[in-house]
Amino acid sequence: MKPLFRAWKAQLHLLPPTEAAFEKWLFLNAAGVLFGEKAGELVILRGNQFDLSLKQRLIHITCSHEI
Repeated sequence: MKPLFRAWKAQLHLLPPTEAAFEKWLFLNAAGVLFGEKAGELVILRGNQFDLSLKQRLIHITCSHEI
């Protein structure tokens, strides 16, 4: 496993269950891009997906806490 992937996977248990579920979903949807098999992926963020607000989901997507 790549070091960054290993670190991400190891920290999942530290997140609240809804946030961990969202991050896993996001990873599965973006895996082709992350591992270089695809040039891009359209990810649709719907309503109150995973009981997280859009702002909370964007924070996880951008890895930023300043949105």
